[in-house]
Amino acid sequence: MILTAAAVQTVVAPRIFLPLCLGLAVLLIGALTRIWLWWQFGLPAGIGPGALPLIALGGLLNDAVVALYLLAPLAL
Repeated sequence: MILTAAAVQTVVAPRIFLPLCLGLAVLLIGALTRIWLWWQFGLPAGIGPGALPLIALGGLLNDAVVALYLLAPLAL
């Protein structure tokens, strides 16, 4: 049996759609939470807005790894 690209896409796309949406939701919730926590506790502690991009990048990488570990079995 020869699989065409269209046949593979119909099998793979639905399988990856849900984990992709959940992963994006995890990243968005993590980013919003991180910004809120910086606003509530970072500013009073003297951590200025210049540090926020570095904090956000580190948090994004951390959240991406966690999402990958949690959602990879769902995609497989």
